[in-house]
Amino acid sequence: FDLRRRCAAVLEAAHQRGDIGLYGGPYPATFSGRDVYFNATRFPGDSTDPADWTQAEIQGRQDAWTMFELWQAELPEFADAYFMSSGPTAGARESRRIVGDYVLTGDDVAEGRRHDDVIVLGAWRLDRHPPQAAGYHHIPWTPPYDIPYRTLLPGKLENLLVAGRCHSATSEALASSRVTATAMGMGQAAGIAAALAVRNNTTPRQVDVQQVQAHIVETGGILEAPAAAQVDVGDPRW
Repeated sequence: FDLRRRCAAVLEAAHQRGDIGLYGGPYPATFSGRDVYFNATRFPGDSTDPADWTQAEIQGRQDAWTMFELWQAELPEFADAYFMSSGPTAGARESRRIVGDYVLTGDDVAEGRRHDDVIVLGAWRLDRHPPQAAGYHHIPWTPPYDIPYRTLLPGKLENLLVAGRCHSATSEALASSRVTATAMGMGQAAGIAAALAVRNNTTPRQVDVQQVQAHIVETGGILEAPAAAQVDVGDPRW
């Protein structure tokens, strides 16, 4: 936490001087005792606009190098550091989403709500990165919660399943459900449901969700949190 605090102080001073624009965190993580990964760049754009996306690719790389050079110059532990790599492309935390048979809400996440048609167990925090602000933001912890199969079904279309960051959820709920592991679980459920629909000559909306759930569990999926994971929001252990 001391490293994070000092890295953040360097970026805040640079931001105040106008040397760097918006940034997030930073959130460092160490690997192999020597390598440090940073989640820190931020670009407030529209990911459906090619011009914005292009600028995000350019600005993100420029900002990553600027941050590295600032830390190298001002923090002694980075004096001999070198830049290994950066992300291959910009990542959009949020963009277009469907309106499905059920819309996952922030209350669903915050209250750890259960659903009979659960196909993924969500466990990430309500991690809403403010697009127009720099630095850290409040990230409330949440209990495990269910993501219903209905959030994969577009409300006005048949024969379509939508998984991942574009599933049916409010902006607040997506702050949790958008993360990679949860999106992978939705993709697995969608694939199983599609296979069952073809096998049974039916539509995804008519698929027996219990069969989907059974296949998920058989392949190692977790649809119910163990008792040890049932931690109330505000628990002092967090």
